[in-house]
Amino acid sequence: NEDKVKEIEGKRIIDKLDKDYYNIFLDLHGKQMSSEKLALHIQTLVDRGIGNLCFVIAGSLGYSKEVLEYANFRLSLSEMTFTHQMTRLLILEQIYRAFTILNGVNYHK
Repeated sequence: NEDKVKEIEGKRIIDKLDKDYYNIFLDLHGKQMSSEKLALHIQTLVDRGIGNLCFVIAGSLGYSKEVLEYANFRLSLSEMTFTHQMTRLLILEQIYRAFTILNGVNYHK
């Protein structure tokens, strides 16, 4: 039962979340943005005093409705589907790229 699987995975995610973190859920239905816009979004959060970010990756069936209530922002890397391992690599690279952009390093081009 897909709903039951999403519920179980959702409880695991919720148990790991910290209320003091800004939770960015990687979600097919989230907002797509360029690397530069992601960098600006992160800078805006830092400017607002938000220093702890948590990037969350759902299971293959997506998020349960309950767990989505914990999302501060929903980000889509692409309309394509990636494995968890690939998603981890892609978001890590984009976080690194965002900080190079914010620090004026030429890596991002």
